[in-house]
Amino acid sequence: MMKTGLDTRQAETLFIYILHGSFAVNRRHNFQKDAQWQADTEMLQKFVQVGYNQLHQ
Repeated sequence: MMKTGLDTRQAETLFIYILHGSFAVNRRHNFQKDAQWQADTEMLQKFVQVGYNQLHQ
C-alpha cells in the first residue's frame, strides 16, 4: 500500500489478482519450475514492477 498509494480495498484486489494469475501460470507449466517457467516469471515480474511504479506516480 505504501509503495502504490492504494487503499486497503484496492491493495487487496490487486493481491488477489496477482495471486490467481500466478497460480494460472504455474498450472500452465504443470507446476514444474523449468527454464521456460523461470523466463515467464521474470517477464511477469518486470510487468508487475512497471505497474507498481506507475501506480505510485
